[in-house]
Amino acid sequence: MKKKILIVDDNIEARLLLETLFRGSGSAVVSAANGAEAVEKLQKETFHLVISDILMPVMDGFQLCRECKASDKLGHLPFIFYSATYTDNKDEELALKLGADRFLRKPMEPTAFIETIQALLKDTEKRKLKPGRPPDLMDKEEISKLYSERLVNKLEKKTLALKAEILQRQRVEKALRISEEKYRAIAETVPVAVTVSDLERTITYASPQTADLHGFDSPGELLISIPPSPAD
Repeated sequence: MKKKILIVDDNIEARLLLETLFRGSGSAVVSAANGAEAVEKLQKETFHLVISDILMPVMDGFQLCRECKASDKLGHLPFIFYSATYTDNKDEELALKLGADRFLRKPMEPTAFIETIQALLKDTEKRKLKPGRPPDLMDKEEISKLYSERLVNKLEKKTLALKAEILQRQRVEKALRISEEKYRAIAETVPVAVTVSDLERTITYASPQTADLHGFDSPGELLISIPPSPAD
């Protein structure tokens, strides 16, 4: 019997890659761009497996897994996380507490990935998993705490990455400014006329010697007066 797999990922390239992989191995595949869309499809169609990313808009993978495992209809459905963003051991701990059957980190070698999926499906058929049930009150509190911690952790990492990117950009801009100042100092002291133009051949810099050569009082007058060079 052909297995029907639901792939949940907001990255269209990631979805297409998995769709191609599973169709090539003989499975039927349906895709969803987020957890909310996946829930709609799960209510309308019958699946043998859900493979979900975690970081997604509208409803993330953790919320989707919790929704599935708390459902009498979907609780038995094997659920796999496949993520490149949530890869910490704490992320895996939360995933398993939510009822996920596997926690896989992107990227996996295609053959190993397919073998892992097939092994899980065979194991599921042998065990005939019972429908899931909602976690008890203590589990809910623990899960909510872990979920909040994971969100904060990812926010902190994203903030640090953004700060590092801004700092690197500032360093590059400073280096370019210093380089430009050195270049300008050289251009304005050598006894030759120097001009610089952009890709459209519009003159963006003219040295004082260039202005003197053309009979202008300042380089600024030269930039205004000389039209761009015609393209070849």
